[in-house]
Amino acid sequence: MRLGRFILDFAQKYIPIPAMVNNPPMNWEKEMISPKNTKLQFTLVTEGKIVMQVNGIDYELDAGQAIFINKGVLHITTNITPYSQYVSFNFPEKLLGFFANSTMENNYVLPFTNSLFLSLLMTI
Repeated sequence: MRLGRFILDFAQKYIPIPAMVNNPPMNWEKEMISPKNTKLQFTLVTEGKIVMQVNGIDYELDAGQAIFINKGVLHITTNITPYSQYVSFNFPEKLLGFFANSTMENNYVLPFTNSLFLSLLMTI
């Protein structure tokens, strides 16, 4: 096993991203740290431990734990212990709403994804 991270893109293929040493530069993944980021992110730690910084606060995640990061939220992975692995799924909010202006989208997706008070959800 090696340090690494995989992002599932919408073409249904895995794209390997080189492992980062502690404290990577903040511009490493511009799309993920941009305030204009319009995608949601779900990250699951499959082995080891990582630290994700969300809005300047560090969150430690062990194997089996996950974090959901809302769109437009400043975040970066700042520490990956040796032999750790995680998977991140980046997707648009419309994927959760089934179709535009659906009851699901209007009542259950947009109120949360458009909230300034919901930066993240984390499993414990």
